[in-house]
Amino acid sequence: MSQQHFTTPPSILARQKDGEAPKKQTREEYRQQKELEELRKAGSAPAEVDEEGKDIKPHIPKYMTDVPWYVTYDHAKPTLKHQRIHPEKSKEYDTLNEW
Repeated sequence: MSQQHFTTPPSILARQKDGEAPKKQTREEYRQQKELEELRKAGSAPAEVDEEGKDIKPHIPKYMTDVPWYVTYDHAKPTLKHQRIHPEKSKEYDTLNEW
């Protein structure tokens, strides 16, 4: 088993990729985000849409919709792409009609 050795810490690489450090939310921004989340759960506001155009159900926990820092996807957009089975890893099975 091989280990990865980074010359610079991943946190610095993430900051360099975005150009700056992540901005801290204000109380007002946090409150608005929570209100929107509650409206989505109640069905009053439309659900979030991922990059493939699929709806993200509002009852899925935040820790599942957030992309981990070590995944190479764009972290700014919510997505469930990291939760789905990748086509190159999935196995192909014969159908019932094939022998």
